[in-house]
Amino acid sequence: MILSVVLVAGIYGSTDTKKQQHEYSRDTLGIVTDLTTGLQWQDSYIEANNSIKNATWEEAQHYCSSLDLGGYSDWRTPTVEELIGITDRNSTDPAVVAAFKHTVSSAYWTSLESDSNASVAWFVYFYNGFANWKAKSGNAYVRCIRF
Repeated sequence: MILSVVLVAGIYGSTDTKKQQHEYSRDTLGIVTDLTTGLQWQDSYIEANNSIKNATWEEAQHYCSSLDLGGYSDWRTPTVEELIGITDRNSTDPAVVAAFKHTVSSAYWTSLESDSNASVAWFVYFYNGFANWKAKSGNAYVRCIRF
């Protein structure tokens, strides 16, 4: 368990990590597709009156699993690696790749719960693109993903 915490801190906190270059496309429904991985990202919030969903961790999991966008209903919350993959550390406020038009410079939930503390989960902070953990009972924004 200690090894996994060290590994997570090394992966998610290092500014020296080289990221693979990805190309993105955006459709008219607000779905951003990573052309390198095939992952599709939610960047439309019509169902929430164009407000990005802000919720507890549990609510975020339910929101993504219930989302129907672009004719797809297999959405989920992203892993830490996936969410960090769309950050742009050459930008701040928000630190996100340019294909995304709707991003708040704040915390976004991932699917990863802490191994050592069941009351916390990981998020990615889109002000600067770094990851950390916080209480699952607190609120953070939600961006869903599918493959």
